[in-house]
Amino acid sequence: MDHMTSDVYRPPSTKPPGLLVLTMTLVPVVVLLCVYYDWWPLSGNMEYLHKLLIAAPALLVLAGAALEWIFCTFLYVKRVRRWSWWLAAAPGVVIAAALIGFVFPRPSFDDARPQFEQIAQDIIDRPGSTRSNLDIDGIDIASVGRRSDGGVYFVDADNSVASKTGWIYSPERKPDDNGRVFIALTDIGGGWYEFEYGT
Repeated sequence: MDHMTSDVYRPPSTKPPGLLVLTMTLVPVVVLLCVYYDWWPLSGNMEYLHKLLIAAPALLVLAGAALEWIFCTFLYVKRVRRWSWWLAAAPGVVIAAALIGFVFPRPSFDDARPQFEQIAQDIIDRPGSTRSNLDIDGIDIASVGRRSDGGVYFVDADNSVASKTGWIYSPERKPDDNGRVFIALTDIGGGWYEFEYGT
């Protein structure tokens, strides 16, 4: 008799998504926020490839947490049919992170334009001078220098392997960097251009 009862199927204990799912959500969300905002320990001059190598595993873990949350929530609601605060924990973390990104966007060039203009003027006033590894109002710049076309080039530190991006201060004429072919060159007003060229 004991043998027969031990073979009877018992469904697994039904629990809402718990601490494991919350942790699997919180850790990658924090990592993604650090990558997005250049926060420590992921701050500094990181190329897009490096950011991708950090963000991709975080997104995979987050996707796994989402699947686990869906599965656990479905079983819990189906069998127990009642509310638990654990059901809202993981989605709450994701929603909070999305709100942070929306309410506090990354620094933009327009926000930092006065500082860029001051540095550009310093470079023009001191012929042959350059600067490197700058943080200009939250924007990481790998290098600043005046090129043969007279423009002051600010090369963004967050570049891909195949191209470089940044801004050029060239109030006198459209920059050409000694015949370099730009992938993109956009006049953004006030003598400034946003550029991308192949490496």
